[in-house]
Amino acid sequence: MEITHKKYEGLNLIIVQGTLNKYADAGINEILLNTPATDELHLWVDCSDIKQIIQVNTSFSDFINYLLQLKHQGVQILLFGLNNNTRKMLALLKLDQFFGQAPTLDDAYLTLSQKLPVS
Repeated sequence: MEITHKKYEGLNLIIVQGTLNKYADAGINEILLNTPATDELHLWVDCSDIKQIIQVNTSFSDFINYLLQLKHQGVQILLFGLNNNTRKMLALLKLDQFFGQAPTLDDAYLTLSQKLPVS
């Protein structure tokens, strides 16, 4: 698991690649605590190996519950690398409205670049 923290003007981006586990939770929470309240927070989670994420987090619902807690704290969440079954499950449970989605990390960066001011 790898956590990358990038800062742009007024925006903090946390990218979690690999298997999200309790150490990732602690790393994400530490970044959140050290981020100014005025900054926009984005969390991008690599879901390409969702089965492994579920095994580490006990269940899919635990994983989603953690993401919803972060969403409630004002973190904008984007899931990338989702397979078709997981995408359908999120839509069926009406959770797709809470999380952005991108096919790949590169696509996620394209979405972000459209939101950043041009200097």
